Formats: sequence, C-alpha cells, structure tokens
Amino acid sequence: METNKSLKIIEEMMKESQKSLHQYSIYFIIWGAVMGVAGVVEFFLIGKINAPWIVWPIAGGTGGGILALVQRKNDFRVETVFDRIMKYVWISFGICLLFVIIYSVKSLMPPHALILLLAANATFISATITKNKALFVGGIILVVTAIISGFFIEGKWVSLVYAIGMMGGYFIPGLYTKKNEKA
Repeated sequence: METNKSLKIIEEMMKESQKSLHQYSIYFIIWGAVMGVAGVVEFFLIGKINAPWIVWPIAGGTGGGILALVQRKNDFRVETVFDRIMKYVWISFGICLLFVIIYSVKSLMPPHALILLLAANATFISATITKNKALFVGGIILVVTAIISGFFIEGKWVSLVYAIGMMGGYFIPGLYTKKNEKA
C-alpha cells in the first residue's frame, strides 16, 4: 500500500509540473522574444552608434517589467514543489548571469556565448524536471549557438547568433509548450 501511495504522489507531482510548465511557458516566450529582438537590434546598431550595448539594459528592463506584470497576475497560485525548484533554478541562473555580465564587461569581452551557455544549463534542468522535449531541444540550440558564438564567429555576428539562440532556445519551445497545453 505504501508503494502505491508513493507512486500516486509522484504521478500527481508530474501532472502538477506539466500544468506549472504551461504557466511558465510565457516566461520563455517573453524572454526569447525580448532577447532575440535585442540581439537583432544590436547587430544593426554595431558600427552605427558608439554604444550599441545600450540595447541590453533597455531589453532587460523591458523584459523584466513585462515579467513582473505576468508574475503579479499569477501570484494567486499556490506554490508547488515544482514551482520552488524552478524558482531556485532560475534565481541561480540570474545570479550567475549577473556575474558573467560584470566579468565580461570588466574583461572587455562579449558575454553572449557565456550567457547562451548559462541559459542552456537552466533550460536543460527545466526540461529534465518536466520531461519537456521542446525545452530539451531548446537547450541543445542554446549550446550550439554558444559554441558558434564563442569559437567560430566574431564582431556583430555574435549578436545575430545570440538572437537565433534566444529565439530557438526560448521563444519557439515556449510557444510549442503553450500550444500543446495539457493543463
């Protein structure tokens, strides 16, 4: 009887994780769109203005503001174990992201490849927890674009590959997950 009860609890947690993932898909969609557009904008600004990097704080503020509004809308939900795990995965991503950005700026190197790699890590963890194949493929896209932008291209092309990574790694898997809702 104990084994059956444990299996039932695990099944319920998996169902909850699928529902929660659907609700989290909006975060992937928003960040993928905002960061993808920012990468394209930076690509076109390089060589035209002195500080094309200005697009990043604007994009981060815009994306953060939109996500704060979305979060406020979802605040009524009861936090599940899955929600807590996802929250801490992405909080740790944010802390590492801040370090990578500061380190890259201090070292005078573009942070794009490292950001893509960090994003891949958090996306793979999310995909593994939820058994979401779209997010897993998104993680692969993020790793591939990190490798390309880190080792095979330079200059403004890094921004374009970053945009492709964000769209393919976040935006498209987010849309796919939202479309294939099982909630």
